Amino acid sequence: MKKAVISIIVIIIVATLMSIVFVDGSDPDKISEEVSHFKQLLEERGIKDVGQPIEGFDAELLMVAFPGFDISDFERVETLGGKYEVKEEELHFVQSEKDPKTSADKMVVDSGYKKILENITKRLDIEIKNVEDVEMLVSRIDTADTIRVGLGDDGEAFDIKVTPIEIIEDSRCPQNVECIQAGTVSLRVYVVAKGVTQEKILILGEAVKADYARLVLQDVIPLPMQNEDIDMSDYLFFFKVSI
Repeated sequence: MKKAVISIIVIIIVATLMSIVFVDGSDPDKISEEVSHFKQLLEERGIKDVGQPIEGFDAELLMVAFPGFDISDFERVETLGGKYEVKEEELHFVQSEKDPKTSADKMVVDSGYKKILENITKRLDIEIKNVEDVEMLVSRIDTADTIRVGLGDDGEAFDIKVTPIEIIEDSRCPQNVECIQAGTVSLRVYVVAKGVTQEKILILGEAVKADYARLVLQDVIPLPMQNEDIDMSDYLFFFKVSI
C-alpha cells in the first residue's frame, strides 16, 4: 500500500514539474508578444515603403525603410545564415558555416528581431513594457525631418541643432556643362545634441552620426553656373535628420 502511495506521489510530482517547464515558456528561442508585434510592424510598414522583398528583410532594407535605425542596432543580430557584426562603425555580415548557402542568408530571423529591439531600446534609453510602447518606438524610427538653412544660420529637428559655418569644397558640375565627374560639396558644421556642441565635416549625400541621430547633407542649392561664382549668402543647405 505504501509503495502504491509513494508511486502516485512521485507521478504527481513529475507531472507537476513537467507542466511547469512547458507552461513557463522558458524556451530561449520563443519571442515575446512585444517582439512579435515589433517584427510585424517593421514588416508591414517596410513593405509599404520598399515593397515586398522576395527573401525577407535584411539589415540594409530595414535601414532604408526606417531612417531612424543606426547600424549599431544590428550588432549580433542573427539571420537565416549568419549574423551581423559592427566593426569600425561599419556593418558586416558574417556567414555561418552551414550548407547549403542561399541568397536568403541575410534575412533577419525571430531571434534577430529580438536582438534589434534590445539594441535600439538600449541606444535610445527607453523601456518597452507593452505593445503600445512598441508602436511608439516604431513610429519614432519611421520618422525623418529636413532642416533647410543658410550659411551661418541655425536649423533644428528632433532636438538636434545644425549650423553650417564654412564651405570647404563645392566642386559640383555647373549647369549645361558635361563633366566627367559630378563633383561634391564638403561643409563644416556645428552640431548641438543634448547640450554638447561638436564640429563635423559633412559631404553631400553621406551620413554622419550625431549622438542619437543620423545626419545627411541631402541637397545644396543653387547649382553652379559656368564662369559665375555663387554668393555665400545665396547658399541653402538641406539636411535630413533621422533618429
